[in-house]
Amino acid sequence: MGAAKGMPAAEQDEHMSDRRIARLVEMIEEADAIVVGGASGMSAAGGDSWYDKNPTFLKYYGDLYERLGESSAGIFPMLYFPFKEEGQRVLSLARTMQMVDESEVPQQYWDLKEL
Repeated sequence: MGAAKGMPAAEQDEHMSDRRIARLVEMIEEADAIVVGGASGMSAAGGDSWYDKNPTFLKYYGDLYERLGESSAGIFPMLYFPFKEEGQRVLSLARTMQMVDESEVPQQYWDLKEL
């Protein structure tokens, strides 16, 4: 994608952007499938973060958090917490499965599905 000769730099940049966007649209239209990696950012966009102490975390892990302390605050920290008792680790994993099963799917996932 060479720059158009004789164009000011700002116009050349805009011309390049337009060409790249057109190429991207072409590639999307030709694709059999598109993989979107959203990870936990998709959930965070819906209002819940798996990284901190929030109402969802406290609903499912509040009693464990009270026993384990601040270093266990958050769903991901709880998943990797160095439990001293195997029963607490199993309870934490069970709570994670329960939370995922009972939680509503945030709207942005439905919006992405529609695309």
